[in-house]
Amino acid sequence: MSNLSASRTLSEVEAGKKVFVREVRGGKGIVARMAAMGVVPGAELEVVRNPGHGPLIIKVKGSFLALGRGEAMKILVQEGSDAGVP
Repeated sequence: MSNLSASRTLSEVEAGKKVFVREVRGGKGIVARMAAMGVVPGAELEVVRNPGHGPLIIKVKGSFLALGRGEAMKILVQEGSDAGVP
């Protein structure tokens, strides 16, 4: 996991960027909720809308999801093709 230093939260990613999920931080509830929506380590996400405040719109596995900024701050992501979890 030497690439973890290059990770950032989903709330910091600009619209139009594709990223890979590295980790979902938080309790069982948030981790289970994100997993149910397909936001799991290794999944590719596309940030569709991120105005810098309020909810983000992401695309994951062909579905569009709205995430609150607090939720997005708990999702660590990384850009690049080598960013997926092995």
